[in-house]
Amino acid sequence: MYEFLKDGAEAFSQRLRSPIIGSIILAVLLLNWKALLYLVFADQPVAVKFHFFDMNTTAWTLYILPVAIGVTYAFAVPWVRLAGAWVAKTPTDRLRKLQSDTALDQKIYRSKKEAELEKAEADAEAAREQRKIDAADRLKQAEEIDGSRVAEEIKEEREKQKTVDLADIANHETETAPFTDLNPIEMTVIEAMEKVDSEVTPWSLTTKQEQVFKDVLGLIIPNLTQRRLEAELKSAYQALSHRGYVTSNSHDVLLTAKGYAAADYINQASRPQRS
Repeated sequence: MYEFLKDGAEAFSQRLRSPIIGSIILAVLLLNWKALLYLVFADQPVAVKFHFFDMNTTAWTLYILPVAIGVTYAFAVPWVRLAGAWVAKTPTDRLRKLQSDTALDQKIYRSKKEAELEKAEADAEAAREQRKIDAADRLKQAEEIDGSRVAEEIKEEREKQKTVDLADIANHETETAPFTDLNPIEMTVIEAMEKVDSEVTPWSLTTKQEQVFKDVLGLIIPNLTQRRLEAELKSAYQALSHRGYVTSNSHDVLLTAKGYAAADYINQASRPQRS
């Protein structure tokens, strides 16, 4: 008996969950809610309740209208959902396209800047190599002259000029001592920016830019981490910008004329130690 009642309850529950039958039942409740409440809760004899129910209900409210409303609602809901999805499709597609275009533009910008950096580094390397080749060619031409001391004189002049240049730099350091307002970290940041020779976005360094900064700053900051590098660059940029060594727009930081002068001085001063 219990299993029979349980199966019946489950079958009735499945019917209620049916879109059409559930809609019809809901329509019956909405159209006849006063009569139903009176029938269930009124403190009156049963005959009076039934009489009130019959007086306030009709075949239209109990059968015809509920069936019409329920069927219409059940068939209209999928179309309403389809219309809502169709209306939302255009702005959703445009938003996704905008996000995709923005990401692609950023990728193209980074690739372009990396290509410009690689070209600048290649041009600088080619210029250095060409100067060495030209100097070697001139020396070789001088050595091919029979009975001539031109090659030896060229070598002697180059050694003398190198000695004079180093002495001038040393005297310049001791006598004028320029750029004394720069601390070692600020000097290395300027040196790295001169090596990069392009705009720098502190919070979005390219792989090559990051490596240049790590190579230079790593000489004075042991165990330089990514977070330490970002913190040092932020502090250095603020100080250098205040003193006119760098300038910045909303995104990028670059050296000023004063910054390039400091970079030239730093490179000249560091040559004796590097040789």
